[in-house]
Amino acid sequence: IADLPDDAVTHLSSHPLIKLIHEDSETVITESFYADVDMKASFGYQVPRLKLNDYWDRGIDGTGVKVLVIDTGFAVHDNLVIAGGVSSYSSSLPYTLDTNGHGTHVAGCIASRNVGNGGFVGSAPNVSLYVAKASGSTEGSASLFDSGIIRALNYAMDADVDIINCSFSLPQPSSAL
Repeated sequence: IADLPDDAVTHLSSHPLIKLIHEDSETVITESFYADVDMKASFGYQVPRLKLNDYWDRGIDGTGVKVLVIDTGFAVHDNLVIAGGVSSYSSSLPYTLDTNGHGTHVAGCIASRNVGNGGFVGSAPNVSLYVAKASGSTEGSASLFDSGIIRALNYAMDADVDIINCSFSLPQPSSAL
């Protein structure tokens, strides 16, 4: 991943060893949809529907599994334990910054541990949770960039995660991804 001037792109595109040159694409999430969501109410109805108690009763709770959430970031929360993280779009924005709320919501649905503060339990509360902020946002809306997603995927390989969660869609296919 590199920032290149136009003349370098032109020169490199004709090189026989260069397979792909891709302009960084941006996907905009226009509003802070999850900022006012009641997490307990929004997830609580899923526990019986997904029969999560059946899995938990058999000891299937995420223990020993590493999950990476690639999203808008992560807001520190008592019910979530983070094993590691990266700000894959910009090193100047900490992965613990989630002004949109979507990344925190997704992480909670997966790995929330109710520590007695009225929260809820995620589907796999004992996973080792990793987060990657692939967003360049600092206020309510969020933009996900192909370059941030690619860096997050590289981080996933380095961290040897078992599952990668990408709870977003792109408006068009990306040849880089």
